[in-house]
Amino acid sequence: MMKNLLIVMFLFIGIWITSQMKADTMFVNGGNWIPLFSKSSYYIDSSNSKNVFQISQINNNFRKVDHPSNLILKKQTKTVWVHAYIKNTGNRKDYWLGIYSQLDILNVYRKTEQGIVLLKKYNISYANKQDIPDIRFHYVPFVLNKSEIAEIYMEIRNPRYYQNIYSDFTTPVENLFWENGFYWEIGFVIGVTFIIAVLSLVVGIILRRRFYFLYSLYLVLIAIIVVREEFFINIIKVPFLYYSILKTNSLFLLVIAMGLSMKIMTGFLDFRKNNGGQFRILNTIFDFYVTFGILASLWFYIDYANTTFDNPIYNGIWDISIGLSALAVLIQITILIWLGLQNKRPSLGILAAVLFGLINPVTYFFNYSRILTIYEISHPNYFYYVLLLEIFIMGIAIAYSYRKIKSQYISTLEDKLKLEEENSKIKQMEEEKIKQSILESQEHLLKSLSKDLHDDIGQKLSIINFSVENLRFAVSSKESINEIRSSILEISDSVRDLSHWLNDFSIGKNTIDEIILNEVERIRKTNIIKINFEKINNSSENYGTSTEENIIFYRCFQESINNILKHSNASQINIIIDYTNIISISIEDNGNGFDVNNQFGNGIKNIKERATLIGFSCTIQSNPEKGTKISIYKNDKPSNH
Repeated sequence: MMKNLLIVMFLFIGIWITSQMKADTMFVNGGNWIPLFSKSSYYIDSSNSKNVFQISQINNNFRKVDHPSNLILKKQTKTVWVHAYIKNTGNRKDYWLGIYSQLDILNVYRKTEQGIVLLKKYNISYANKQDIPDIRFHYVPFVLNKSEIAEIYMEIRNPRYYQNIYSDFTTPVENLFWENGFYWEIGFVIGVTFIIAVLSLVVGIILRRRFYFLYSLYLVLIAIIVVREEFFINIIKVPFLYYSILKTNSLFLLVIAMGLSMKIMTGFLDFRKNNGGQFRILNTIFDFYVTFGILASLWFYIDYANTTFDNPIYNGIWDISIGLSALAVLIQITILIWLGLQNKRPSLGILAAVLFGLINPVTYFFNYSRILTIYEISHPNYFYYVLLLEIFIMGIAIAYSYRKIKSQYISTLEDKLKLEEENSKIKQMEEEKIKQSILESQEHLLKSLSKDLHDDIGQKLSIINFSVENLRFAVSSKESINEIRSSILEISDSVRDLSHWLNDFSIGKNTIDEIILNEVERIRKTNIIKINFEKINNSSENYGTSTEENIIFYRCFQESINNILKHSNASQINIIIDYTNIISISIEDNGNGFDVNNQFGNGIKNIKERATLIGFSCTIQSNPEKGTKISIYKNDKPSNH
């Protein structure tokens, strides 16, 4: 009897305890993540006017959340109320309720024995510049003792984005520990993205290639979209920058990014090469994407308060943007397959198209907004790794393209320099031919003139001089005759010098020893003085003199011989050309000599100056009554001979 009574009593107690437990109660026991919406219900206030007290009286009108972790309502401009029971079955009592969504209004209430208490109020006011949230998501601290049950209400409104809300319940320590790792992972992705964007911009400036500018802008837009979708905007503590990014629309930025992406893809794959007509059509479509996205983004930024789904214009632009984004993916898939067929690699084209269809910014955004459910969202999202891989591949492509373009520039420059060099050589050869023709003509003319001066005028002056000499003995006024004779001699010397000067134009064809030997032979024929000529190291090939050097040598030699004949009273001249040390010429006489410490005359000065003009040196060795030696040389010191 007693045993049956105890069984009935325990059954009664169990039924009573069960009756006190709500069917949708969520159990928490410490550091684990419990999705709130897995045990929650929601109610849509179509009037947007009910308060929490009114809502608490209509619990029977709440509906069960369909998704195991997210509240997905797509376009919903009305106020959404969420109701949930949470029971702590563990020993910890400090908890956080985290809410992850882009919200305009968030109010969190807790029902207690004393009434309903407001725990969190968030109503963003762009006019008042409300304080920026502490961390990237909204959170509400809870103190929940063991076995205690908390009844909560959440008031949510998101009138301009798809309703896709995630909420969890865990301890602050575990939550912040996880968030810390997530911050580093997302921060790394965004940091790398911005660094590559800057590098691409620099490369674009250096190479002046539009492709790199577009890729840099594309990366910046993708980084902003990731910041917006992962709610990292809340970590920006500069109010102006925070509200500027907050009033951007990820979908409209996505349209711009896809327009740029299509331009980048066709440029990178060189689609224009064999598809000129199609490329022009596609390029017009790409420009439309960019223009449409920019105009929609500007309108959203300027008229933020009125850009909600209640506005039919905004609603239409949103739907058009969704369609354009999906169409962009289809266009790029088609391009990849088309290029694969063109290059006779259809399998590769199809594989690339499938991979791109799964891995692209549109799929990422659609999945986050729950327009599509291709994969379950996890953190970090696989798209970040794909983005890093894309950046790495594009970085290699940029480096390769930079190297290729640089090589092309260098090759083009080398070809240009080579062509200019060849043109310069051809021009120089033509100029040389013309110059040679002119010189030959001048040489022929001047030789004829020199011959006429020497043979005709020179002979006539000699006859006149002879006649005057005879006349001097017949006429008593010898002084006048002497003046006439002196003038005739001066004219004769001038004619001879002019003849020699004109003859210099033929000097360039002979070696210096041939030139001097010819002059020695001419002097020998006059029997005026004994002259010896010697050549040491019998080869002039060791040093080939230029025409200019030949003329200067000849002039120095002439000046030396004239000085000897006029001033030295010498009976013998010794001339030595030595090729042992490049070249050296010495002219030595046995005449009067002079004191080298006294100032030289104009003749000696002329010899030194002329030798210096062609980089030669000149030394004078002389003593009174012992003769003079003049040395002209190119080496460090004159010959010892």
